[in-house]
Amino acid sequence: MAGRTRNTMKNMMVMLVMQLVTVLASFVCRTFFVKLLATEYLGLSGLFTNIIAVLSLSELGFGSVIIVNLYKPLAENDQEQICKLMNFYRKAYTAVGLFIIACGLILAPFLDYLVKTDAEIPYLKGYFLLFILQSATSYFFAYKRSILTASQQEYICSAVSQTLGIVMNLLQILFLWITRLYISYLLVAIFTGLCNNIIISLIADKKFPFLKEGKKLQLDKSQTKNMFKNVSSMMLHKIGNTVISSTDNILISSILGVIYTGLYSNYLLIMNVITQIITIGLNAVSASVGDFNARKNETEKKELFDALQMMSSWIFGMSSICFVCLFQPTIGIWFGEKYLLDFSVVVVISVNFYINGLLRVPGTFSDLNGVYVKTKFKPVAMAIINLTTSIVCLKIWGLVGVFIGTLISYLLVGVWVDPYFVFKDVFKISSRRYFFGLVGQTIVLGIIGMVTYGIVGLIPFYVGKVAVCVLLVNALLLLCYGHTKSFKFIFQRIKGLFRHKKVS
Repeated sequence: MAGRTRNTMKNMMVMLVMQLVTVLASFVCRTFFVKLLATEYLGLSGLFTNIIAVLSLSELGFGSVIIVNLYKPLAENDQEQICKLMNFYRKAYTAVGLFIIACGLILAPFLDYLVKTDAEIPYLKGYFLLFILQSATSYFFAYKRSILTASQQEYICSAVSQTLGIVMNLLQILFLWITRLYISYLLVAIFTGLCNNIIISLIADKKFPFLKEGKKLQLDKSQTKNMFKNVSSMMLHKIGNTVISSTDNILISSILGVIYTGLYSNYLLIMNVITQIITIGLNAVSASVGDFNARKNETEKKELFDALQMMSSWIFGMSSICFVCLFQPTIGIWFGEKYLLDFSVVVVISVNFYINGLLRVPGTFSDLNGVYVKTKFKPVAMAIINLTTSIVCLKIWGLVGVFIGTLISYLLVGVWVDPYFVFKDVFKISSRRYFFGLVGQTIVLGIIGMVTYGIVGLIPFYVGKVAVCVLLVNALLLLCYGHTKSFKFIFQRIKGLFRHKKVS
């Protein structure tokens, strides 16, 4: 337990520090990007990233399955099985990389249908192919990263990736300043991405030298069949989640125009950064959920579930309120008033951010207890509803309609499926009280949000707005939840993590 706690703290601290430095570098790089290039190029980056995410469906969850299957042989130092799994992973991901390149070449001639713009963008197809090359080459090295992740050494990957991410941002700023050319921005990303993959691959070879000796070892037919069976269970979740997360920019670009994709990408950058930071903290607190889940009874599992759900509601709720209050002044100061989206868009994407955060804990318990087999229809249903309603709502309300479509898919399917089956099959009790509590928490957050928005609007200075928003929201949440059993559970756990750190 102490070893796992030390690894958890090490992972958290390294990743958090590197993430904060990377955030600063990426914000500076984005500022230069916006100032030196047309807004259309900003939209292209968001659009191409989402197209590649859709093409990456060919991965179909191999990564998650391989990492899960590596845990046991790593714990038992079964080098032969590790080599077999890694060789299987290498072949699978090489095939994925080649498939993405092939799809990119096929899709390139039709790119004009996805990029709606009045401005001429020279070398559009060339830029897209460079994006494809950058994505595809990462798959040729991905299997080496997996063994570090499975052996609880993700902090190494994080340190290398984020260090090179900072180097990439600095080089991109330099080359953009000198050349004012988008291609220089892409070439730097390809070069540093390749260096990142090679360095992590060399580190993995050094830490696990037996991998070179076992390159010819292969899984037998029964093991391969079982592997594909596990992948098929993850496939629907992978497809549905990708459609939900990656189609918004494609719809916006193809129907409204690539310039709107660029404007939205500034807001999305901030949300993604906050999500990454939150994820690091949540992983630190909930790192032992799997072990806890395996050893405890239904009542104790339910206690942990309630505590983690309260923490998610607090953190994602606070962040969503801060988005509503601070997005417009932040973007206005950072880039200028012409880069602002309508406030209705800000409200809806902030609500979607909050709901997405609420789905994390039920999703985790669903996966740990094998409930995902019963909920595999959820992401597919959400994807169909999201795509259909987004197109309809976009035609009626414009840009905000895309995000209303996502909100509808969350409300009709996302918020209830995992909790319903987790309570039914894991806790073996009714989920009615949970859903009533969820509605109550959301109403409380809505009231806190309106109060905070009104007060923050009265403050003339940006720094004052940020300070008052963060402090006021947390003070009100502490007043509402500080006395609860779930808050005390989490507070004691956080104290325990830092106590272990001091002892070690």
